[in-house]
Amino acid sequence: MRVLILNWRDIKNPKSGGAEIVTLEHAKYWVKRGHNVTWFTSSFKGANREEFLNGVKIVRFGNFITVYLFAPFYYFFSGNKFDIVIDQIHGLPFFTPAYVRIKKIALIHEVAGPIWDYMYPFPINYIGRLIEPIYFKIYENVKFWTPSNSTINDLIRYGISRKNCIKIHCGINNKVLEKLPKLQFIATRSTGFDHIDLVSCKKRGIKVSNVPTYGENTVAEHTFGLILCLSRKIKPK
Repeated sequence: MRVLILNWRDIKNPKSGGAEIVTLEHAKYWVKRGHNVTWFTSSFKGANREEFLNGVKIVRFGNFITVYLFAPFYYFFSGNKFDIVIDQIHGLPFFTPAYVRIKKIALIHEVAGPIWDYMYPFPINYIGRLIEPIYFKIYENVKFWTPSNSTINDLIRYGISRKNCIKIHCGINNKVLEKLPKLQFIATRSTGFDHIDLVSCKKRGIKVSNVPTYGENTVAEHTFGLILCLSRKIKPK
C-alpha cells in the first residue's frame, strides 16, 4: 500500500513535538510491514528537500502555512499514485475531502479551541477559532484516528459521527515501561495524565510530571463565556 501523510511538520523540524513522534512510529511500523510511506511537510532552515528517515520518504515544501497550499499540487502532480492519505490536523486541516478521491483518514490529537492563540499568530489564530467549527463539516464522512476520549467528544460536538471516531491508544503502560528499565522520569506536556500508568510508575520508582496550568487563562475565559451564555440565555444560531 502506498501511504501519503500530510503533516505541517516532520520529526526533524525544530518545532516538532509529540504528535510527530507518534506519527513517525506509525509510519515506521507501516514501512516494516512492507508499505510505501511518503510524508509531505513544510521545510525549515537547513532542511533537505527530500530524504529518507527510517524508511519513510520525507518531502518538504513551503513553510508551516504555505505547506497547506502546496499539498494539493504535490498530490496531483508529484507523479506518485497513492492508495490512502493521512490528513494530520493541527488546528488547520489539509482539506483533503475537497480534492482527494481515494481513502482518507484524519489523524488528530486534539481539537484546537483556545489553543489557537498558542499555535498561530494574529490574525490566523482569530480566523482559526472562527472556522474550526465549520471546516469539520466537510469531514463528516471521513474516519478519524485520535488517542483521546476527550477529543472524540469534541469531534462529536462538531458534528462528526461517533462511529467514524477510532481511538488509538498511545499512552505509557506497563508493557512500555518494561522496555525502558533505566527510565527515571516522565514529563507529559498536558494537564491530564490518565494516559500514563501511575501505579506501574510508582512501583518502578519513576517520577511523573504534568503541566497543571496549561492554557488556564484561555480555559477560564471560555468557561466564563459559557456561564454568560447560560445566564443570559444566549444561543448560537
